[in-house]
Amino acid sequence: MWKEVRAIPIEDPSEIQTLYQIETETFGDLAWSWGMLEGELRHPFSKGLLLRLHSQPLGYALYRRQEREGELLRLAIKPDYQGKGLGKYLLSELFKRLISEGVERLYLEVSEVNQRGLKFYERMGFKLLGKRENYYKWGEHARVLYISLKEVKDDKGCY
Repeated sequence: MWKEVRAIPIEDPSEIQTLYQIETETFGDLAWSWGMLEGELRHPFSKGLLLRLHSQPLGYALYRRQEREGELLRLAIKPDYQGKGLGKYLLSELFKRLISEGVERLYLEVSEVNQRGLKFYERMGFKLLGKRENYYKWGEHARVLYISLKEVKDDKGCY
């Protein structure tokens, strides 16, 4: 069944409805607002991948890229589909895309209390770069992680 899952570039701004549905279903009270998603999609350096099984949206990734650096802004997999390898697949597809565009390093921030997310990114090869105190509006600290895309290996599901 997962062989039919595809990560499709988000090129149509009308996809915001789909992203917002995934966002609210996945993050609940911590979801980005419609305006935040819309603003990000309109940013000149922002891009996205939408994960679909046939016509059914399962998740998405939003990222920015400039020159040789990228920043993963959001990675969301619908709750019913988490823990099934789809996050790894989506991130691997993002790695491939960024490598093909000449990006050498990818950064992200993740809440220190998001242990599941921290473990996921660690398994995918991300390393700790630093910490941002009181980064989130509710006072949580963020860990800043990075991965050198030159070091991405087959065992991460990439190539």
